[in-house]
Parts: sequence; structure tokens; C-alpha cells
Amino acid sequence: MGEQQTLQPAVKQLKQQLDKLSTDESSDKHAIKFTADSGFNSEANLEYMAKSGFDTYIADNQFRKRNPLFKESETYETEQEKRRLKRSKGKPRLFTSEDFHYDETTQTCRCPAGNEMCNGQQIL
Repeated sequence: MGEQQTLQPAVKQLKQQLDKLSTDESSDKHAIKFTADSGFNSEANLEYMAKSGFDTYIADNQFRKRNPLFKESETYETEQEKRRLKRSKGKPRLFTSEDFHYDETTQTCRCPAGNEMCNGQQIL
């Protein structure tokens, strides 16, 4: 929630800077496009920006959850998880110590993917 709280002070400072730069009293603030990423999307910020006089666009990361057109669609995360499960042949995401191979002779450890782990790592 920290990022959301920084929008209003930043816009106030922006307005002050624009007022200092403006030589024409009749300048149209609607000509200024203001954009922000979804981290700034909150009810309070949307209300504030509606009153700001700027032509504002703030990304809405909840749009797909509310829009019925996306109700049956696969999300990126769901597709990514399906691909991961296919690659891992359905193995669980978390590994246990049994999933790693330690070779006492060479004092090396291999991860479940067969890659040697970095030397100097403490093996518990």
C-alpha cells in the first residue's frame, strides 16, 4: 500500500511545478496526460485524480477479475503453472533433501534438475 500513498503528494508537487512554468493563465490542464501503473490504483487515488483536472490513466490490475469476458480464460499464472507441471511431470513444486544428491567423494551436491550446486554452499 506504500506506493498508493505517494501519488497525491507527487501530483501536488507536479501542479506546483506546472504553475511555476505556466505563463498563460488560461492553460488547459486537460491537455496534460497523467499515467500511473496499477500500484497506484486505489479508490482514494481515482477520486483524487478525477478532481485534479488532469486527463488521468491508471492501470487497473483487477479488470480481468471483474470483466465477465475473462471469467473462463486462463491467466498467465495458470498457463505458466501448467507448463511447469508438464516439464516436471507433475512433481510438487517444493523439494525435500531427498530430491538432492550429495556425493561424499567429490563433496558436491546436485539439484533435482541435475545441476551442480555452487561450491562453498553449506549443506544442511
